[in-house]
Amino acid sequence: MACNDPVDEDVLRQKIDARLKELNDDYAVERDSALKDVYVKVLPEEKFMEFMRLKGKIGGQHKFPRVLKGNMLLDWQKFLETGSL
Repeated sequence: MACNDPVDEDVLRQKIDARLKELNDDYAVERDSALKDVYVKVLPEEKFMEFMRLKGKIGGQHKFPRVLKGNMLLDWQKFLETGSL
């Protein structure tokens, strides 16, 4: 999640988790059984923009994916660790 304002990650995590439980019964069941915890890390918007720039995806037609998988997930993880692709 991107946010340039100071945010208490634990409070945000609790609010997101509670809201998802309200909106989705399946999520609520999974949270009570299989999903033991939820993790939230707030990053400045610049991190997302820099990643997209490095991928050559800057501009109004390019959006950060809602779900990362495969090579995109690996690239994102590497970027967060090293700052490069």
